[in-house]
Amino acid sequence: MFKIFRQIRYKFVNENKISRYLKYAGGEIILVVIGILIALSINNWNEKRKNQNRANDLSEKLKLELAQNINYLQFTQDGIEHQLEYLQLVLKADSSNIDTLITKTRFDLSPLFYMSSYSQFFDPPADIYETALNDGSIRLIKDKALTKILQEFHQSVKIRLDQIIQEEYTQAREINNYLATTYAPLFEGDFVTTKYNWNARIVKELLLKVPNDGTLKYKLAERIELKKARLRFVTRFKNGFENQLNSYD
Repeated sequence: MFKIFRQIRYKFVNENKISRYLKYAGGEIILVVIGILIALSINNWNEKRKNQNRANDLSEKLKLELAQNINYLQFTQDGIEHQLEYLQLVLKADSSNIDTLITKTRFDLSPLFYMSSYSQFFDPPADIYETALNDGSIRLIKDKALTKILQEFHQSVKIRLDQIIQEEYTQAREINNYLATTYAPLFEGDFVTTKYNWNARIVKELLLKVPNDGTLKYKLAERIELKKARLRFVTRFKNGFENQLNSYD
């Protein structure tokens, strides 16, 4: 009888120990899981905070670069508008406005500069944007309006503007060659002044011939259209950048 009681008690005690052990082990597992979850939450929070700080910093830098782009585009716009105004006057050159054409040039440039020069490059500020694009940090920016207008400008419009500049270069060479062959007698002798500008007398003679030279007028008209195309892109994005920057005020 006693033997049976001892066996029952031994079994009860062992089962109780196992139950307590399982409860203890389960509690430990729960604590470990909770600890891991807390650590992951803290780590995720830290990562989000770091990413948010990076995004804020990048956003401010992109806004500063946007302002630099506005200044660059404004300068470009002013230059193109001045060239267009001058070329349109050249097409109507006559004895009444010839002296004005000689003195109306910008930065002491010769009138022939406006007729046959070309832009060598279009290089607006893009270091911040390109770095963010290359390292993937541009994805941190939640301001989609900002990233969209920058992407369209740098990855689409700039390429088209570079193409127009290349077209202007080809056109300028054609005009240069035409002037050199058609008006070669005018350029004989001392046709460049000490300021590296064309001799005023030669310029006057040439400008007075433009209205009667159909080929040159056509080439200059093409030049005007290319500059107008470039101006439309530049003005559009300068205004778009200004609106985007003003939206943060």
